[in-house]
Amino acid sequence: MPARLSKFFHSRYAMLLAAVLMALAAWLTYANGGLAPVCGDRGVALPSANCWLPSGPVSLWAGVGMELAVIAVMMAINRTYNLLRSLSMLFGVLYAFMAIATSELTAQFYTGPLLALTLACCVALMFGSYGRSDRRREVFLVFFMLSAGTATRHSFAVYIPVMALCCAQMRLMSVRTVVAALMGIVAPWWLLFGLGIVAPAGVHLPSPVALLSTINFSEGVQLAVTVSITAIIFVAAIVLDFFRTMAYNARARAYNGAIVAMGFVTILAMALDYNNVSSYIPTLNMCASLQAAQFFVIHRSERSWIGITSVIAVYAALFVWKILI
Repeated sequence: MPARLSKFFHSRYAMLLAAVLMALAAWLTYANGGLAPVCGDRGVALPSANCWLPSGPVSLWAGVGMELAVIAVMMAINRTYNLLRSLSMLFGVLYAFMAIATSELTAQFYTGPLLALTLACCVALMFGSYGRSDRRREVFLVFFMLSAGTATRHSFAVYIPVMALCCAQMRLMSVRTVVAALMGIVAPWWLLFGLGIVAPAGVHLPSPVALLSTINFSEGVQLAVTVSITAIIFVAAIVLDFFRTMAYNARARAYNGAIVAMGFVTILAMALDYNNVSSYIPTLNMCASLQAAQFFVIHRSERSWIGITSVIAVYAALFVWKILI
């Protein structure tokens, strides 16, 4: 029985069940009036994602759909590049329960899941270009997507240096690669200004005061606890698997290093940009679920279900806490 339970958590059936529970949690939060819409923002130059769709069922199911899309892309990445060195679907299960714990965010369409999905696509392009410095179109597209996203929210700009680091990790660095990256950054703004969609006077940068504002722990305690637990799981999984991952080949180390770098930058961004913390939560969930899944894959045994169940139980308890607030 323990062996079957452990095997179940790594199966597609567990992932599908977790996805259904995630959608149900989002709907319950919406139906019970526990939804606190992300505040509107015109972004750096264009309206941010939370302003794109009308609030209500459309935003609810679009938000859930985006979360499912993140899982689908990461599943494709793992299947194609053997990121976890296993076909385990556990990362999807963990990601779904992390999303359940912040169901008030899962139940709406906003920058968070859009950013996570964009980064997942960027990672896929980077992984596919490993060791091929002639894949400059992919590099251009990665930086184009992040730069275009920056027009709607400054959170996207945080990951431009991360992708530059990924270029080095994927052995893509060359003069032409740098030129392709710079062209990708400039191209969206060239189009916005050249087509008259945005005037230079309409561009505004986030206020440093807002970025470095003092954290008010009297509000959003459940959210702060949830984010802290996810960050701890992410760091713990990296530390516990350090010597195992260092024994990987160069390609596997580069893949894992890209996820680790993205995760640590996300935690740093959340600490500095606290007022915008919700935008980074799906990305942190993505990185943490992958690292945690890797830990349970490496230490796979008949009793691994105990650790997996414990993690799931923590996020389920956080959801109950949220509902009872």
